[in-house]
Amino acid sequence: MLLHAILGRDDKVRAVSRRGLRGFDPSTFAAARRAAGYTLSELGRIADIGLTTLHNWENGSSPKPQVEALARAVAALGVTMADVIDIPPNRRTVADLRALAGLTQPQLAANAGISTAAMSQIERAAVRLTPDKARALAKALSITEAELTAAYQRARSRPAGSPP
Repeated sequence: MLLHAILGRDDKVRAVSRRGLRGFDPSTFAAARRAAGYTLSELGRIADIGLTTLHNWENGSSPKPQVEALARAVAALGVTMADVIDIPPNRRTVADLRALAGLTQPQLAANAGISTAAMSQIERAAVRLTPDKARALAKALSITEAELTAAYQRARSRPAGSPP
């Protein structure tokens, strides 16, 4: 129950991401699990994640983890999202910053006081990032506005057809 409260599983704002996490490192995740002394079965029970799912994560099989499930796993392991997601700071987009915070789009949007649709558009750089939204998102992510704006600009300047 405490794990559910810490991870926000009882919150009204929950959603599952449609695509896996960019930068997820299966070998680092597996090493963190072993260092914590858990078997796949034990971690699955504690984090409420299926054994096959965890096995696929560690083998690098598709699909990659979704934010909400990985956040539960890393909390159980006593590590951070940044420990298992390898994206250099100078390559991170807003979507990456959100994932590193262990939040879904609806969760971050609610924390920042914006709509989920607006959050999605900001992550894709499909709309202009206003100073008010940059301030609210930076505060919700516990980062500086400069970090948030730089991440937004990276998404904005990405090549056509590449994910945000």
